Amino acid sequence: MKELTIIVPIYNEEAGIDILESEFQIYFEKSSLNPQVLLVDDGSTDGSLLKIKKLCLANSRFHFL
Repeated sequence: MKELTIIVPIYNEEAGIDILESEFQIYFEKSSLNPQVLLVDDGSTDGSLLKIKKLCLANSRFHFL
């Protein structure tokens, strides 16, 4: 069971998705809360949604709407 869900709105952040994953990974390793991240695509018109989907498939701590 997850104890913490971090909600992150995403709007045209295709270039920042990879950085987001690496920065959260640092937090995941230090946290005692067993966190997960919910990425919410707010109607992006770039490739953000595709990158979000790929991230969620590769890392089980990430989810999206």
